[in-house]
Amino acid sequence: NVYKPTNKISNTIKNALADRKKILLTATPLQNSILELYGLTTIIDDYAFGDLKSFKMQYNRNLDETDYQNLRRRLAPLCKRTLRRQVLEYVRYTKRIAILQEFFPTKQEQELYDLVSEYLQRPRLYALPNSQRQLMTLILR
Repeated sequence: NVYKPTNKISNTIKNALADRKKILLTATPLQNSILELYGLTTIIDDYAFGDLKSFKMQYNRNLDETDYQNLRRRLAPLCKRTLRRQVLEYVRYTKRIAILQEFFPTKQEQELYDLVSEYLQRPRLYALPNSQRQLMTLILR
């Protein structure tokens, strides 16, 4: 969300790297949001798509094939998409095996979790923006 001026972390990183050569490696599926694509490309080149308003007018709607071709053409200098099947001869992928382990916090761990949660819910908290205050909750059954 680097395109959002309120996202201080992303914009700080972007500004720190502004005068440096960059390569962006991401596993972010670009089909999730066209605005994610805009944000990622602005890290590399702020001028590739113009400002956010122009980009939204052009691409944040139902696109037809001509729009997709235009988008691909404009992305070509910035983006090299590689699919897993294209690198199988170079990369030996291991079989993915999900291992699940139930977790039951100790009394001390639960107390720490509660204290941190309470801290993050303070109305005047300057350490984190509001959007980053939630802790993931695991429902134990």
